Amino acid sequence: MRIFAIILLSLGAFAAPALAQSATASGDNVVMLSVVHVSVPQKLPGLCLLDGTVRHVWQGNAFHEGQALILKVPCGNYDFRLLPPTTSLHGPRLTDPAVLAKSRLGAAHLDDAGNLMWQPEHGDGGRVIWGYRVLDGVGLRLGRTA
Repeated sequence: MRIFAIILLSLGAFAAPALAQSATASGDNVVMLSVVHVSVPQKLPGLCLLDGTVRHVWQGNAFHEGQALILKVPCGNYDFRLLPPTTSLHGPRLTDPAVLAKSRLGAAHLDDAGNLMWQPEHGDGGRVIWGYRVLDGVGLRLGRTA
């Protein structure tokens, strides 16, 4: 009986951080962002750091208009290389870094901790935006091969 109690206590020690993490990373927020600055990593694909300000809250209570946010947006070209392990976010889609850097308006589906959500936790609830999407048109210079 004593061994069984020790095993339960040990399992509880491992389960408690997981439960705490899922509680703090929960939520369901959809916001429109004004993009202030985008930092593109030297090696792509990777995570572009997007500094922005919440312009409008469509869903959720964790964020408010005027709030500054920094998002890690998977970015890169489409040469079909795999994303680094730090970007394994259940189905992230790469955003072209040139488009992301020139954009001024975007939409993000976030958990309460500010992490991008790429899949529904409990059904989709009719949501259209998953992860991050550029909302404005961006003019890019095309090369001669285009």
